[in-house]
Amino acid sequence: MSYSDFLEKSLMDMAFGGVTFTPSSILYVALSSGNPGENLQTFVEPAVGGYARVGVDNNKTTFSNAINSVNSGVIHNMISIEFPRATDFVGLVTHFVLLDQDVGGHSYGYGVLSNARTIYSGDTPNFASGTMTITMD
Repeated sequence: MSYSDFLEKSLMDMAFGGVTFTPSSILYVALSSGNPGENLQTFVEPAVGGYARVGVDNNKTTFSNAINSVNSGVIHNMISIEFPRATDFVGLVTHFVLLDQDVGGHSYGYGVLSNARTIYSGDTPNFASGTMTITMD
């Protein structure tokens, strides 16, 4: 996952200057049909088929503790994150984005789906527990 400029700046200000940063208590998982970029400049979120962002509690029930790997820290989703069932053809999605609001908002970061997926009517897109990987290196 790549971190957004918003989150990078917030963490740097906190670490080097003591500026308070309070993470959102709810994060919204969104899908995108293209690489959204660090400032959401190329974020193409579905707008059809009953698609909606999914809100999850931003806590250690939802996300694992950071685990040190060879070159970075890694966090995984500890719960299944399920989107609403598609009511119509949504199309191809290739990326996910974590945001602090259900509409608009600041991006915390984004990542490439390990398997791009075309969402058809009746599909229920989801991230099974442990399949969303967030890294910092």
